[in-house]
Amino acid sequence: MSAASGAITVTTNASTGNVVTIYYKQGYTTPYIHYKLNGTWTSLPGVAIPAAEVAGYNKITINIGTATQLEACFNNGSGAWDSNNGANYFFPAGTSTYNAGTIVSGAPDTEPPTAPTNLSSNSKSDTTVSLSWTASTDNVGVTGYEIYRGSTLIGTSTTTSYTATGLTGNTAYTFTVKAKDAKNNVSSASNAVTVTTDLTSGNTATIYYKRGFATPYIHYQPDPGSWTTTPGVAMTNSEFAGYSKITIQLGTASGLRVSFNDGNGNWDNNGGTNYYFYAGTSTFVNGTITGGLPQADSLTIVVTAPSNTPSNADLYLASSLNGWSTNDSAYKLTKNANGTYSITLSIASGTSFDFKVTKGSWAGVEANSSGTDIANRTFTTSGGAQTLNITVQRWKDQ
Repeated sequence: MSAASGAITVTTNASTGNVVTIYYKQGYTTPYIHYKLNGTWTSLPGVAIPAAEVAGYNKITINIGTATQLEACFNNGSGAWDSNNGANYFFPAGTSTYNAGTIVSGAPDTEPPTAPTNLSSNSKSDTTVSLSWTASTDNVGVTGYEIYRGSTLIGTSTTTSYTATGLTGNTAYTFTVKAKDAKNNVSSASNAVTVTTDLTSGNTATIYYKRGFATPYIHYQPDPGSWTTTPGVAMTNSEFAGYSKITIQLGTASGLRVSFNDGNGNWDNNGGTNYYFYAGTSTFVNGTITGGLPQADSLTIVVTAPSNTPSNADLYLASSLNGWSTNDSAYKLTKNANGTYSITLSIASGTSFDFKVTKGSWAGVEANSSGTDIANRTFTTSGGAQTLNITVQRWKDQ
């Protein structure tokens, strides 16, 4: 046998025909591609897709000869399939990127756009807020923007402006914007901007609530309208000490039904009949609704005296508040034009006291119709401007 000849190295010609290169965004950790070439499918489960040079992707190149596209589906080699719900995927000749069911042309672009800047609002109404920002940049190109209200995606824009709609009047909303490119790379959020919408035109109801519940909620139904979701809306501290406050947009409604609660299942719903407030400003104190702003804690006692009361008689309040003095000038009642007598006391909410009405002495104290003594009258204030009407049946000395 002769000695071997010298070695020779031969490089084969490149494959002719079209090729498909697929970058597969890793849904399956070890993905396989099962494809059809020249009318014949690969043997199951197909061909393992090697890791790509781009992190998070696998990559395969397939020569499809004279064909112009490749029909394929993916699996994990263990029976789990992604076949586009049985319709399979179709890849054109050239390079494509597959990501969660979406095919885009070209190699993966993993670089997100820069964050939008200078987000601001240039106009608003009771139901809309208009936003604008400075454009983002991207290594390939920005295709659009996502607009968020809080953490909720509310819309998209292909320009650098957007108008949020369907908002509630006199309400603060916070917005941010993110940029997106053709490969679905999303930027970080822009600066946040908080905008309070305008007051809604139409009727409003402003309610001052004398705090029975320390952290009150109001559950309401405009008339007509729908109830709020329980427990309703938290009321905020008002400019009046001891009161919470809320302003509710009524639109064309003239009033609303209301119940109060503490947010923990304890309710004041007026014994099941609820409270009714009309448009405008009202004050609620211990179950009583009065029109207007809260008044300082006070009690006005109005006395209807017997018809035989001397016209020149002076009436006094003798009580536990003044040591039961029968003729204390600080507790002298004023005679009104309609013949009644009254006195207004500045007295704190929650004050309990006993009292009787006199003509200036115990001999002239109020009595039963038979002339016998009556029990002391008792009253506890609940706050706000209160009125107590009483009738004297008879004077003891008459």
